Amino acid sequence: MKCFASETLTATVVIGFFVDMVLVPAHLLVAAVLCFKHLEEMLFHIRAATIDHAQPALEACRKHHEAFMNLYPQCAKPKLHYLWHSLLSWIALGVQINCMGAEAEHKAPKRIMHFSYKNCYGTAMAYYLRSCLQGLQD
Repeated sequence: MKCFASETLTATVVIGFFVDMVLVPAHLLVAAVLCFKHLEEMLFHIRAATIDHAQPALEACRKHHEAFMNLYPQCAKPKLHYLWHSLLSWIALGVQINCMGAEAEHKAPKRIMHFSYKNCYGTAMAYYLRSCLQGLQD
């Protein structure tokens, strides 16, 4: 699945409904469901965004990482490792640093790129720059 972080949070909630309504009652994909449940717990704590949730998020991250690596050892990607360091930084600094705001700003140029045909990157940046300058003028 390829999407923005905020969309991933929403997708996880929706997939969680399916997991709870279909897979859990039927006792299907038990190891995968357990891995997903750790992910859900971790994202719950990340969404809460208070320092009280940092340590539980780290513990859920550890459990999810172990379960994920047991299920999909060939998929060890840096994002899992980066998440671990992000959570450690949250604990050390006492404040959660995330990319949700930046990604929200990035969505408008991405949408323009899908409709652009020649030099889509230049077109998207020109559009974005125009909207920023218009905001300054306003």
